[in-house]
Amino acid sequence: MEQEDQSMELTYHVDADEVFTALNKVDVLTGAAKKHRAVFGMLMIVVALYVVVFFRDRNGICLVLAAVFALLGIFVRQRAMKGNAALAKAFDAEAQQTVRVQWTQLQLGERTVGYQEINNLYEFKQSFTVRYQENRYYVIPKRVFGEEQMEEFVSRMKAQLGERYEDQSQRL
Repeated sequence: MEQEDQSMELTYHVDADEVFTALNKVDVLTGAAKKHRAVFGMLMIVVALYVVVFFRDRNGICLVLAAVFALLGIFVRQRAMKGNAALAKAFDAEAQQTVRVQWTQLQLGERTVGYQEINNLYEFKQSFTVRYQENRYYVIPKRVFGEEQMEEFVSRMKAQLGERYEDQSQRL
């Protein structure tokens, strides 16, 4: 692909739900919340066992324990999602986001990020998520692209990032 001096600029507003969904998908891919999901799953199994014992023995203590473990499971799950929720609210609070795609770098809001700083760009069904500088994320909804812009963006990102561009749109 021949280098062009043209840049592509997108200006949009993203809501918290779009960001939250994209970040949860990244967590699934990277295994970031694996421990929390495992603990939540085990707690729900314990809850189910106590409910079964309650119905079998009519023991009220089992029902109380089931409720306690269910609340603990909810707490663990909410704690696991706390970081993503805070980041999603921060995105939502901004009036607008701007992305400028150039051949040497991306301008993500007020940050300039060279392609060598980008760890991954994940393509999902509804969005793109840029992971850069190890622990920073930027979500770009697909709805902000025209058809030609989408093709150009994907082409540029694949050319610049190579294997760090991950198309997960069929999976997630």
